[in-house]
Amino acid sequence: MQIIETQELTIKTTILKTYQKSLKIIDRYIKTKDKTNNIIISTEGLNDALNEIILDINILNKRRDYDYLARGKIAGIIIFRLSRWNILNGDNSILVNDRTFLKLNFILALLTGLAYIQVDYTKIENYIRNEIIYTLMRRHVNQETLGIVCDLLRTYIK
Repeated sequence: MQIIETQELTIKTTILKTYQKSLKIIDRYIKTKDKTNNIIISTEGLNDALNEIILDINILNKRRDYDYLARGKIAGIIIFRLSRWNILNGDNSILVNDRTFLKLNFILALLTGLAYIQVDYTKIENYIRNEIIYTLMRRHVNQETLGIVCDLLRTYIK
């Protein structure tokens, strides 16, 4: 089951809107006075990530031969692909050295994937959120593993 152009556009638009909304949420965690005002979004990086998301969904559909693909699997793909591109940059040296900013691409990827499965980031226990972020940043993880994590979060976090 190949994603048709209208579905592809809907998925890309949804992810893009969620990504932008998540960036606003993140603002409160950054400790510099300028907050996210000086953050530069690489549109090329974001577009490449979106194209890889669509490609991965198509490959997964083809491999699994399902009529339906679980939202958690798609969320895992979203988190993985967004976290692998250096989409957010800054031109303020204080901002780019802020500990939160160093994790920002990963946090935004997680927020965007969780929004896709309608799981509130703040309802996940802090140590679990930290483990997911750490794993994204420093350990081997793939979209399929993240898909299982998202399916579990979607099932158990209400």
